[in-house]
Amino acid sequence: MTYRNDLAWIEKIPDYSENERRILLALSHAQYKWRSREKLRSITGIDEKELDATLAKLLQSDVVVPSFSKATREIIFGLKERVRD
Repeated sequence: MTYRNDLAWIEKIPDYSENERRILLALSHAQYKWRSREKLRSITGIDEKELDATLAKLLQSDVVVPSFSKATREIIFGLKERVRD
């Protein structure tokens, strides 16, 4: 797997918890800008309750943004710096 390593969040790695880093890394995959909640759970291994809490924190800090997938009809998440350029 190839991950982008030129992203701003990487410069602030010590500021993020282990779960936040797992999610941010999953959203840094070179091929996929957006990930569903279920895909994030499967990639990161974070349980559902903790994933929701961690996503809420990342959304509140404006690092991650939500969107809606017309194809799958579910909420998806992306790194703000990648999807709002």
